[in-house]
Amino acid sequence: MNTKLAAAIAVVAAFAITPAMAQQKQEPANEPAQKEEPAAPKATKADIQKVVDGIKADKAKTTQFCKLVKLQDDFTAAAEKKDEKKLEALDKEMQDGAKKLGPDFEKYVMDSEMDEDASTVLDGLAKSCK
Repeated sequence: MNTKLAAAIAVVAAFAITPAMAQQKQEPANEPAQKEEPAAPKATKADIQKVVDGIKADKAKTTQFCKLVKLQDDFTAAAEKKDEKKLEALDKEMQDGAKKLGPDFEKYVMDSEMDEDASTVLDGLAKSCK
């Protein structure tokens, strides 16, 4: 998988859990601790292929996916510059864009781990955007 795309997806996933972690740290000491979240599910190549096929079959979703790829590039650049305000804005835009690609995209791409074969399938779609 394109390392830039993989890194951007990892960063997006990290930012998605940051607010939840911040809320946990702010809990009063007298409240019981919340249960830890289970490990993220592992997306298979077949899961990702199904998502990619769905995106390819819908021109609006293909356009939206390509916008996400561009946003990920912008996000990476903002991260290198440590531009927190821009990172927050891009993160929100990316989360909103991911929702437009449907629940399977969020479940298998944003909220799970992918093996190398699954990543390769997603990378092929990303390359078609350039």
